[in-house]
Formats: sequence, C-alpha cells, structure tokens
Amino acid sequence: LIKSITLKRHFEPNFIMSGVTQNSTVLLNRLFTLKESSPLLLILDTIAQSSFYLVQEFVHNAPDNTNIIFVSFETIHKPKFANVFIEAYDIPLKKLVETLNTHYDPSKKNLVIIDSINYIATEYLSQFITTIMKPNLTVITTLHTSLPEADVNPQFNNYPTSHKLLSYIASSIFEIIPTFEDDEELENQ
Repeated sequence: LIKSITLKRHFEPNFIMSGVTQNSTVLLNRLFTLKESSPLLLILDTIAQSSFYLVQEFVHNAPDNTNIIFVSFETIHKPKFANVFIEAYDIPLKKLVETLNTHYDPSKKNLVIIDSINYIATEYLSQFITTIMKPNLTVITTLHTSLPEADVNPQFNNYPTSHKLLSYIASSIFEIIPTFEDDEELENQ
C-alpha cells in the first residue's frame, strides 16, 4: 500500500481561484477519474516505494470506455487492463510516436501509461511528450528518482535533468515518499 503521496499541482492563471477553494481530495478524485484536464501526470517513485499501486488506482477509476495504451520499457507482459501494449525498449522514438498515434482514438478518452520514462534520453523528452499530446489524451508516466541520469550528450551540458524538465512540463506531479516505518522494514530485511 502507498502510505504517503505528495501531489504538486501546476495551476493555470484562470484555474487558481477554483484550485484554492477545492478540497484536495476532490481534486485527487477528479484526476483519478480523468475528469480534470491534466495532459501529463508525472509520478516520481523510488526503489523503496513503487508507483505500481498509484497507476492501478488510475486504471481502476478510469471511465469504462477509456482506450488504455501501455508503453513498456520495463514490463514484460501485457497488463490485463491495457487495450494496447507497446514494447518500447528496442524501438526508435519516431517509431514509438507513430505507433502511439495509430492507436489513439479521438472519439473517446485515451490514457497512455508509460511504465518508466527514464529510458528516453533527456534531450529528446520534451519533443517526445509534445508530439504525443492530443485532445482527449492523458499521459501518466513514472520517473524512477533512484536511478542515476544517463550520460548527457556534451552539446547538451546546460540542458536540465529529466527530473527538472518533466517537473516543469507536467500538469500534476505525484511524489511517492515511503514513510519512515517502510525504511526501517527495508533495512531489517
């Protein structure tokens, strides 16, 4: 079970007033049910606490007719909830974008779940995210903060890290933080 989640929300200027008056539980429920317009949901997890259960919560609360596209860099088998399963580890980004576009259904809500965005080089992240964004599409992606950043191309030395870049682009950020009790349990094992 997830014991602690921190939700950081980027508000657009015209949404600030409604965001202040809304209860955080209501906002969280609206995000889970995909009723809140939030094109990119970023989940920050660690080795100590996985994003698995949070992703399951999104899937469980998604409307029944949602087209769920699962992009796998780490997952071996197609999850039961996925309408489409794309093994992305060995395919070029351009081909991945084309594949995502072919499975996008403009007549219904689309949920793209990326199990780990760590495998996309930092210098290609913003281009990748912006090319897959479409109306009626929400992207949920996990960034493993415990993993070190890949070596950056020398011409991109001043480019922000994946964490900073995705935190800037994301409309909502879920930071999963294990409680102190969880840390003790891991150390005792």
